This record gives sequence, C-alpha cells and structure tokens, in this order.
Amino acid sequence: MTNRRGTPQLTSRDRIRRTEVLLPMRTAIIFVFLLTCFASSNAQQQDIKHKDKPTGKFGDLTVTVSEFVLFPPQNSRATLEAFVTVANSGKGVICASLDATLNTTFGLRYLGSLGQAPRMKEMLPGESTKGTYAFDVKDGVKPVELVFRLGNSGHSIRCGSAAPVQDASLPNEIHLDVRDLPLTPPLPTSR
Repeated sequence: MTNRRGTPQLTSRDRIRRTEVLLPMRTAIIFVFLLTCFASSNAQQQDIKHKDKPTGKFGDLTVTVSEFVLFPPQNSRATLEAFVTVANSGKGVICASLDATLNTTFGLRYLGSLGQAPRMKEMLPGESTKGTYAFDVKDGVKPVELVFRLGNSGHSIRCGSAAPVQDASLPNEIHLDVRDLPLTPPLPTSR
C-alpha cells in the first residue's frame, strides 16, 4: 500500500513492529547517554577533590594555599608556614606582592613574614610560582582563615603601562578558609 507521494504506507501491524524495535533502541541510547554523563560528572568531581585547596582570585591572579607545616614550639611559640602557589590565569603580565594575615582560633591574628613569599614580578600569562609565608604563632592555636591583601601595588596587579582600569574590580583582599588543611610536621631536613 502506498500513499499519494508513492512512498509505502505502514499498516498498524508494521507500526507496532517498528515501535517494538525502536523502543528498546531508544532505551539503550538513553541509558548510554546517562551513563556517559554520570561518568563525566564523576570524573569532574574527582578532579575537584584533588584540587580542593583553598583558592581565591585577584582578577587574573589565582592564589592557592596547599599546606601548612608546623615547626615544634619553643618557649610557647611555634612557626607555622603556609605554602602558597600563585598563577597568572589571564593574558597580561602581572607584577604584584601580597601581604598575608593568619586568623586563628581564639581570635588571634598574625602577620606573615614575606621572606620566602612567591615572587610576582613580570609574571607572564600561564606562569605560576610557589613560596611560603611564615607566621610566629602561640603554641596551641589552629589556623582558621588566611587573608591576602595586595601589597605595595595598591589596587593593581599589572606591570608597566598596562591600564590599571582593567583592575578596577579587584577585591581589596581575599579570605581563604583553611580550617580543613592539615598541619604537617616539617621534614627532617627542614630548617
């Protein structure tokens, strides 16, 4: 049987057979699609778990705290070092310095020593560097929050004649919750 255009017209029995064949195929396609989406989502979640370090941004400058090392106390004081990575995720050159303040339990605050802080002079796009901020803390306090402020550069992270207008929306400071970072002892060769 054909219709007016000359193409075969399906009988109701043919339609039922076609549906019986297509329905399992549709179900299989949907199942494979959902399985693929779930696997992709699970892989992304695993990446996030590995990268689940306190991170903040000053525009194109990404700041990540990876770990704390706590040196044994002497005279009720201990040295706590925060390991920090900074990266240029933008397209321009970055020149900046960061001041760090550690907020701890009991409401105590400590200013970080800049001796080994990451250097961000003429940092090209895609570059990153690591460094540490050292804090002389009272024995028994625990880190709660690490606060970074732009140092002597004020409200700009750009080098040379790059327009500071690009940095108009930079935050004055970033607050990173560091409660979940473990306090690790120093390696035997440290210090």
